[in-house]
Amino acid sequence: MRKTRLAFRPAFILAAGLVAALVVGATISVTQRAEAARALGVKISKAKIKPKRLSGSGGNVSVRVKIKARGVTVNSVRAVSRRPNGSPGPSSVLAQTSAAKRGRTIWEGLVNVPSNPTESKVKHTVEVTVTHSNGQTSKVVGSVRLGPGGSDDGLPPPPPNI
Repeated sequence: MRKTRLAFRPAFILAAGLVAALVVGATISVTQRAEAARALGVKISKAKIKPKRLSGSGGNVSVRVKIKARGVTVNSVRAVSRRPNGSPGPSSVLAQTSAAKRGRTIWEGLVNVPSNPTESKVKHTVEVTVTHSNGQTSKVVGSVRLGPGGSDDGLPPPPPNI
């Protein structure tokens, strides 16, 4: 029996090694990019809104949220009251009330919920928008129920008939 000896040429071995290195390198590069994209961004969590119920005349509610920023700089945080039809109402800028700990900060402030001009109860939502170095991130963080019958024109009642 004759032994067959496989002869590999150095050029073939070199080419196979380069292909393997490119495939492994491309896989690592894609994985690293995916992890980096996942790591960047803002997360809005642990929101508290008080009070959750107001009379029909509306009023201010306090908003407190935790913001976690990864790989981006937070420029501002706003809260907006949204009417039952989704249209925006008044908004206000929230203030940072805690130092950053592992990318997490607490932001607080007041937002005005406008009065309810209808004769039935309505629900307004509160949305928080974070403006950061990568764009904006928004999240509805809660709702406020209003009783019936406030005035939406902001004027005092007319004088009585005499």
